[in-house]
Amino acid sequence: MNPGWAEEEGFGSYLKLERERRAVALDQVARATKIPRKLLEHLEAEDLESLPAWTYVRGFVKSYSRYLGIDAQPALTALERRASAEAAARAAEPPPEPSGERALPLHPRTRYGVALLVLILVLVAVAAHWLAP
Repeated sequence: MNPGWAEEEGFGSYLKLERERRAVALDQVARATKIPRKLLEHLEAEDLESLPAWTYVRGFVKSYSRYLGIDAQPALTALERRASAEAAARAAEPPPEPSGERALPLHPRTRYGVALLVLILVLVAVAAHWLAP
C-alpha cells in the first residue's frame, strides 16, 4: 500500500501519485501501454463517463499499474467501489418520464410495410377459409 495515498481518494489519484513519484510522464505511459493519452487522463481524473466499457477500464488499470511496477489491487478495489456507488445512484434515480412522441419515429416505408403485411395476412386467412372443405 502506498503511504501517501488513502483508498478513499480513488483509483485515479493512486495511479497519478505513483506515476508522479516515479517521475514518469503521461506520454511515456501512453507509449508503453498503448493506451491513448486522453484515456489515461480520464482514468487519472476518474471520469468514468468518458471511459469505455468496464472490462477495458479494468485492463487499463492493470496495464498502467504493471508499467509503473505497483500493485494494481488497491486501484482495482477503489475502482470497483466507485463503479458500484455510481451504479447504485443510477438505480435509485427514477426512470425518465416518457414523452408524447416516439423516440424514433417510424419511417414512411415501415408504415407501408406493416400495412402490406396485415393485408397479406388477411388475404391468407380469407383464402384459407374459402378453400377449406
